Amino acid sequence: MVLAAARLSFRDFRNVQTVRLEARSFTPCDQSGGGSALVLRSQKYNEMPDPHASLSSRHIRAYPYRPYFFRMRALDILLIPGFMLDPDLWTDVRAALGRHGRVIDADTTQDLTIEAMADRAIQAVSATAIVIGFSMGGYVARSMAYRAPDKVKGLALIATSPRAHAPSAIRAGMTFRRLGQAAIARSLHPEHRTEAMMRRVEQMSERLGPEVFRRQSEMVRVDDSAMLSQIHCPALIVAAAQDELRSVAESEMLHDGIAGSIMQIVERSGHLIPMEQPDVLGGALGDFITDFNRR
Repeated sequence: MVLAAARLSFRDFRNVQTVRLEARSFTPCDQSGGGSALVLRSQKYNEMPDPHASLSSRHIRAYPYRPYFFRMRALDILLIPGFMLDPDLWTDVRAALGRHGRVIDADTTQDLTIEAMADRAIQAVSATAIVIGFSMGGYVARSMAYRAPDKVKGLALIATSPRAHAPSAIRAGMTFRRLGQAAIARSLHPEHRTEAMMRRVEQMSERLGPEVFRRQSEMVRVDDSAMLSQIHCPALIVAAAQDELRSVAESEMLHDGIAGSIMQIVERSGHLIPMEQPDVLGGALGDFITDFNRR
């Protein structure tokens, strides 16, 4: 049996209290009553979740006839970045996501359309995938869900919109080197407009270069509001309260259009939530994936 090293919730059915544990590893052990039990090596715990469990040091022991574990599916977690951003966007949440499955970075550098990006990404994932799309990547993620619902089993849409986005005109003779300081500053909460943060965004755009800038700038993003009802997988919508590029109202449109979706608003963050509030985002995504694994 494959056991999930994840955040677990236990319920004591006699006093209806929930206890959350950060489980780091699992070790089988023998009990005097025969059979095997599960030891969760934990870094934090509150109170005993079960009157039949015993606590010793940092170990919580669940007896065979009251097992507290679940099967974890073979899972791909696909990360799709936004406009002129590369895999470094996800650096600060990557380790948290890696505890739940195989993390894959989508290639958004080669194609001319959202649909072509989606088709390329579909080929990169296995039969069961959680797709996480940021901003422009949210359009790609939804296109994947429409085109390959058999593969996309969960969807997380971060700082994105269902509204149409017109392509940007590239001036004749324009030479692209990097995103401008004003554009980068607008994508960040005022508290996060540090030299290090802004330089990190600059470097992503420098690595992608002028050809990717041209392709992504000229890309059409259609309004898919009328199609959202076609998404039937679990979905998490994340918005930033202080995002100057994508409004909370746009995230609410996604939330309203995708039946059964859940929504979280992140405070003290601009558009670049994965860089500005990685712990909050990582926790929300981790809980979403854990709940998905329990289904």
